[in-house]
Amino acid sequence: MTTLSKTAAIAASAAMLTVAVAAPASAQLSNCAPRDTILARLSKTYAEKPVSLGITAKGSLLEVLAGPEGTWSILLTKPNGPTCLVEHGESWQERTPEPDDPLA
Repeated sequence: MTTLSKTAAIAASAAMLTVAVAAPASAQLSNCAPRDTILARLSKTYAEKPVSLGITAKGSLLEVLAGPEGTWSILLTKPNGPTCLVEHGESWQERTPEPDDPLA
């Protein structure tokens, strides 16, 4: 599936899963939804699973998910807030750097 198709699918899912709130007509769709909903959708559609995570300086949970076909997604969950798709792509590769690796 192309990156554009993935964006559209996740945006549509997030839009359907979030509660409609009165907003100006110019408001854009959000790529945010409850964390378990986004994780389930990415798992079902792309077989993506969390491979890395960390806590940001502002206390948000940042997660990288990857799938067996090379797809990947980056999620950000704010404290007591929604989870949002920050970025996604293709060609994910696991890598274990050697001690003398210049990219390490």
